[in-house]
Amino acid sequence: MLLTRPCLLQRARLLLRLRARQSCVRLYGSSRKRSWFDRFLTPKEEQELYFNITSTFRDYLQKQSTKSAKSYSNIIEQVILTGHTAPATTIPFHRLNAIKQQLDDPSTTVSELESLWREMNKGQVSSVAMYNRLIRAFIRCDALSTAEKVFQQLKLMPTTRTFTYLIDAHVKAGNVDKARMYVERMQYLDQVRPRHPFDYSVMLRYYIQAEEPHAVDLLWNDLQHHVDTIKPGWSLYAYYMDWLVTRGQFKALERLISSSSQLPSTPPPRQMLPVLDRIINTLLTSSSANEQTLGQALRRRINDSIDTTSSKS
Repeated sequence: MLLTRPCLLQRARLLLRLRARQSCVRLYGSSRKRSWFDRFLTPKEEQELYFNITSTFRDYLQKQSTKSAKSYSNIIEQVILTGHTAPATTIPFHRLNAIKQQLDDPSTTVSELESLWREMNKGQVSSVAMYNRLIRAFIRCDALSTAEKVFQQLKLMPTTRTFTYLIDAHVKAGNVDKARMYVERMQYLDQVRPRHPFDYSVMLRYYIQAEEPHAVDLLWNDLQHHVDTIKPGWSLYAYYMDWLVTRGQFKALERLISSSSQLPSTPPPRQMLPVLDRIINTLLTSSSANEQTLGQALRRRINDSIDTTSSKS
């Protein structure tokens, strides 16, 4: 006999109450009254009730699925009939080289960079390195907010360099929290480890500014394991030595300066001279004779690198 909907609902509620009651009896009390509850529905009636409930649910689900499918079909049909997609254009190789030169040119203005950005998007440039150059160019022109827009609208997989350009800009501006956001997002890349002295330098300065000494030690140890391939320059050593001095780690500084294979043999770049001079002056004005000796040794290493380069030229 086919049960009506009100009857189905009534029996379903009754069945749920009975089963809940039976569970409570099993968990917390005696089962002596269990047979009294079982007499309300026979196993056959329970089976019939179960199949009717599931059948009703399947019918309702089928109606909703059909309605959703028709709705999506109408949307897709409307897009196909009314949509107008612009034809994709391809930028010739010689034009890509010209764009690359403009991006690397310090005299390129912000408005010119924005025009190049539109051209790259229209031409569907598939090289993330080109967009990295664009981000760097905007940062160079003090247009960090526009550089971040390039990153946000980037449809390609970013690289470590994409993030380090933005981290570097925020570290220089003193925005540690904003730099931390990009550091955390960079962790999702498959290849996170820096592979260039610039990337190491950026991450080192970030960890120093964020006051994460353990991360500084880990980064420096990783650099030492790849020193032959990375070939760090004076900037990395200068930032690290400055950090060692501020933390009073003069033993580590002594090992670094006394090692003949550690410091670069080439002269330091001009922009790093103020940092190195500050380190040397701090050591020379110290009351410790050992620290004064370290300052003299560091100055000697720098002068030797300058003299060696001058004699070769």
